[in-house]
Amino acid sequence: MLGVSLGGYYAARPAAFEPRIRAAVVSGGPYDYGALIRDRPAHSLATFAHNSGTTATEETYEFASRITLEGVLGRLTQPMVVVFGKRDRLVPWQQAVRVAHEAPHADLWMFEVITSA
Repeated sequence: MLGVSLGGYYAARPAAFEPRIRAAVVSGGPYDYGALIRDRPAHSLATFAHNSGTTATEETYEFASRITLEGVLGRLTQPMVVVFGKRDRLVPWQQAVRVAHEAPHADLWMFEVITSA
């Protein structure tokens, strides 16, 4: 299963509960979205609110606070690759480190700088 950005959360979480998923790849996904939501630009917050079906700002924050991998990643038995760019502006790289650290069979591929050939 592969997920990019917030989809990375949605790739890791079901893998922890569904043994038919043979491997997971998280690319730029958060460990704890609730910790990030208050710092989102207005258009990003509005998009998340729309997609989550919330209408009030505090309701949106509360919904986001439930998007966490805390207590979940230790259940993973499958291999996982966490791919992350250290300069990501939406999710701090420390969250990727935490995802990789808590998943028993994870490799972290952290990219410092992208250069062109």
